[in-house]
Amino acid sequence: LDSVKKSETLEVNFDETTKKPTSFNIAYVEQRELVERYVLLILYYKTSIMQEWISNDNWLKSGTHVCDGWHGVTCNDIKSGDITFRPISILNLSSNNVTGSIPEEICHLHFSEELNLQNNALSGLVPECLGQELRSLKKIHLGLNSLSGKMPLGLCELKNDYFLEEIISDCG
Repeated sequence: LDSVKKSETLEVNFDETTKKPTSFNIAYVEQRELVERYVLLILYYKTSIMQEWISNDNWLKSGTHVCDGWHGVTCNDIKSGDITFRPISILNLSSNNVTGSIPEEICHLHFSEELNLQNNALSGLVPECLGQELRSLKKIHLGLNSLSGKMPLGLCELKNDYFLEEIISDCG
């Protein structure tokens, strides 16, 4: 956040195949970490209104990085020189009493490979942006919820292109 405040130019290069960053500066890392923390907080506040999650270890603990013990959050370490970027790679909140709808903000977890929200009390539509924004997604589990509507076309295209290995959802 400090380098973003100082208006340091964001510098990042991506691998064309994996869509993951190969080189970046501290301003990029701080911006992405801020965005990912914001997304998780939006998710928490929007899906724990009706009933508290079964496990929310460290989710609101001040000064704790999302990769350091937040329940259901797993991160990868990507290095560029002496800078380490720790994007969220797995978000697993299955069987955790998550209620309400999936917020659109979840689509900003660009480097997520797995999203597991199955066996909760989620309702509403699956956000269209999931297949458009989460191009690193390999597994998505949404079954055993009360979601409605069709699976977003972008997710089906990822599945057809063999990037997305697994979609678990309910029928009907």
